[in-house]
Amino acid sequence: MRYIFLDTETTGISYLSGERVFEIGCVEMINRKKTGRTFNETLNPDKALSEASKKICKVEDDALINKPRFGDIVDKFLEFLKSDQETIILAHNSDFDIGFLNNELSLVNKPSLNDFKIVDTLKLARIKFPGGQASLNALAKKFDIDLSERKDQGHGALLDADLLADVFLKMCNQDDDNFIIKTDNEILFFGIHKHDKILPERKFETTDNEIVLHKKLLANIKAEIWDVV
Repeated sequence: MRYIFLDTETTGISYLSGERVFEIGCVEMINRKKTGRTFNETLNPDKALSEASKKICKVEDDALINKPRFGDIVDKFLEFLKSDQETIILAHNSDFDIGFLNNELSLVNKPSLNDFKIVDTLKLARIKFPGGQASLNALAKKFDIDLSERKDQGHGALLDADLLADVFLKMCNQDDDNFIIKTDNEILFFGIHKHDKILPERKFETTDNEIVLHKKLLANIKAEIWDVV
């Protein structure tokens, strides 16, 4: 299986309000090992960065003026994603990254990424660690992954994609190589499913005596909680 860990940096929080992508980072992994192949481009978004983006990514508008535009690198980007192997794109909060990239692709008349299998690792983390913090920073800390570079340099698309790959491997290992989750619109199939035997459905039917006993129990309740306003 081929995984592409993907991250973007953007001028703001919503492409629907005209915000744009100014950096793309991808890390390739095959059979749970990084191959060393990456994709990284810093772009001129033709739009000023929000103050939040400047602060988080530690970058200023003038650093992007002479960078290529998305249309200049789109073919190289799509070529990197393309493979004869089955490919899954993983992103942390994938609706954000894929939404922004699909918008950029539409602006240059290219097909969307929707034909790829896309996995949201944020959803994955929330399912795996219910109630726990699921940000990339929080997960990295949970697994003792070094964050010093991110702290010093700020968020960067390639840096964060590589960090996500490390976090993903740790999440898989925590589950004893058995990581299978299905969601409404995505197929998440990671690790080795060790339990191939499908057990028959078990039905539990109440007996007449159990129903009688249950009614007696309800009759003895002085103030039913469902009657209390």
